[in-house]
Amino acid sequence: EGLRYIRRTPRLRHALLLLAVAGTFAFNFNTVLPVLAKTDFKGDAGTYALMLVAMGVGSVAGALTAARNRGPRLRVVVGAAATTAVAMLVAAAAQSLVLEVAVLVAVGFFSLLYLSTTNSTCQLASAPEMRGRVMGVYSVIFTGSTPVGALLIGFVDQELGARWGFIVGAVPTLVAAAVLGVVLLRRDGTAPLWPRSRRAHRRRAGLGAPGALGAGQALPGRPSPVIAEGRAHGHGGV
Repeated sequence: EGLRYIRRTPRLRHALLLLAVAGTFAFNFNTVLPVLAKTDFKGDAGTYALMLVAMGVGSVAGALTAARNRGPRLRVVVGAAATTAVAMLVAAAAQSLVLEVAVLVAVGFFSLLYLSTTNSTCQLASAPEMRGRVMGVYSVIFTGSTPVGALLIGFVDQELGARWGFIVGAVPTLVAAAVLGVVLLRRDGTAPLWPRSRRAHRRRAGLGAPGALGAGQALPGRPSPVIAEGRAHGHGGV
């Protein structure tokens, strides 16, 4: 019954399909980072720990950012997944340890923002009586897909190198996010993946600042300036 409910609810269906792809391919950092530290940067356990610390710092910032959102939106889920994939591609190309650590901060930030927003989207988009079943499917997809993907990414790390592990994880995630982004654009017109602030929406609509009156607008209970001027010259209202 939970699967049928998810299939009938587009927001849940889209979010969980993207999670299945990202969980399988992208979230295998524990497989990629040790190989990257040892083979590409000729490091040791300290190098690996530094990479984990960098991702941890980014994850804390991502969690705080997710907590500040007014409400989960599927566009934010798609945008965070796509940005995580792009950051992974940059990490695959980084040639110095300093640059790698800096990019891993971004990877941690956007990956945690993606996971937190996906989790809250699935909870708030579910009916109260179905929420437990939906989150059960969420847990099965996320925790069950990562071990499957770890086998693939581990094989890629062994045969091609850790940088290719990042690439193989990022490309399917980026493609899935792009496809879902196209679906959302067709459904919502030209709505951006990252939602604008209320002030930006008002500027785009030409409404100005909140509380500001345009030409000819009247305060509640008062005639407009045009009608008031006509009455002053002896003309009645229309």
